[in-house]
Amino acid sequence: TAIRSFIAVLYFSLCAKAEALSQNNSEIYTVKKMVASMRMMVDPMSRFMQYGPKATEALETAKKLNPENPRIYLLEAQDKYFTPEQYGGSKTEAKKLFEEALKKYDSFKPATDLDPNWGKNTAQYFLNQLKS
Repeated sequence: TAIRSFIAVLYFSLCAKAEALSQNNSEIYTVKKMVASMRMMVDPMSRFMQYGPKATEALETAKKLNPENPRIYLLEAQDKYFTPEQYGGSKTEAKKLFEEALKKYDSFKPATDLDPNWGKNTAQYFLNQLKS
């Protein structure tokens, strides 16, 4: 747990450096969302109030910056998939978001070979899980 927390702090630091180099980049905010979620998952009951809003805010910012980024919809779908229904999770909503992510992946073209291009297989995997 201490190692996971250290890694998350390191990622926040690296995100700050990346943002200084590439402002208003939705990909950086998807990573910030993932880091906040990872920090929350160390102890969800006690850390949700601290890191849940940070994760939500990062994803909202990513969507404002580039609503065509498929990774945003993948991360939203995963949240819906893994969150218990009594806390707002929904496999039905997750399925719609995974489908939306796949549509976005079909039309999304990374600007360069160095730009992120991950997640399509993950979205397909979860859709397959929801079909079985």
